[in-house]
Amino acid sequence: MTNTKNSPISSWAQWFDKAAATFDDPRMKIAYYKNGKTGTPYSQHAVEATHRDIFKKLAPARDASILDIGCGVGYFTKTHAKKVKLIIGSDVSLHMIRSARDLNPRGHFLVAQAYSLPFQNETFDRIFSYGVTQYLPSQPTLQKMLKEMLRLIKPHGRMLIGDILEPVHQSGRGSYNKTTQKGKRWWPKTLDHDLAKLYVSKQLFENFCKKNKLTCKFFSQHISGRAIPTPRYDVVIDCP
Repeated sequence: MTNTKNSPISSWAQWFDKAAATFDDPRMKIAYYKNGKTGTPYSQHAVEATHRDIFKKLAPARDASILDIGCGVGYFTKTHAKKVKLIIGSDVSLHMIRSARDLNPRGHFLVAQAYSLPFQNETFDRIFSYGVTQYLPSQPTLQKMLKEMLRLIKPHGRMLIGDILEPVHQSGRGSYNKTTQKGKRWWPKTLDHDLAKLYVSKQLFENFCKKNKLTCKFFSQHISGRAIPTPRYDVVIDCP
């Protein structure tokens, strides 16, 4: 039997699964770092401000059903479950889903790939995926996720893809390697990796919306308590 705990990390999905099993602080499980060199997480205020921003952009009705793709530890459900009819969270990480269930004993969570979800067509009023695109393996994978979101959204529904890394001088993949960061090691060796993040241009979403006759609007990120060194953006997609 393979010892997955000590096996080399080959994907972000594997890294997050290990991080969720390693750290006690939910913010550390989801790599919500204010300073990656020291392992200092953002404040709880910044976490809550982020999820208020998501909810505001989704603008759901009281009877809305919401799907959170890449739900992590379930912060969104914890903050907004009582404001709508239903929130379901999905994540590829089993340990992350276990953490989400610990945080939300009455919540609804499942392990699933972002591009292959076990729901019928037109199930949800709102669908969002926040802080996920940068950890996908490729742009074709992102396009598969967008197609899956479109399959699951109801007519007149709204989709949000957020915290997207914007390519400024680079395109495609940008380098990111925790093992080469300067400073004192604060993470265990089991989380060492040589993975890169995915940068996505707005044109990809514009082309997707044009092809499927959808409307999209882009937002720069301005979240209280969260200073972001790398340019990022959100996109809201409305369906006819």
